[in-house]
Amino acid sequence: MDFNIFEKEHFKTLIQFKDYVQFENLVSQNRISFFAEDISNTNISNYCRYYFLEENREQINLILKENAIIPVNENYGVSDLQQSKKIYKIYGVTLLSIFLILFGIFYLIKIIR
Repeated sequence: MDFNIFEKEHFKTLIQFKDYVQFENLVSQNRISFFAEDISNTNISNYCRYYFLEENREQINLILKENAIIPVNENYGVSDLQQSKKIYKIYGVTLLSIFLILFGIFYLIKIIR
């Protein structure tokens, strides 16, 4: 890892953890300097963030393309978080509906007896 990347013009990309070992090996074989960091942000936590010098952009794109590694834009995480909120609302409404139905059935049985 090279901390000097931040002193020059650089770019960043996100790589999924399932691809990061292969990606790091390919970058190291091509002797491209990089800086990597794990992400603790919950909506993009299964990714590793990589920083590269701008002059290596074409080489990185070629490595990604040849090895079918799909990088992700960090803005993706924001929309993913919004999607998660919608799913949790659906789960909540479904759970509440099931609870009300079961409570209604229990109350109806109690009235009948």
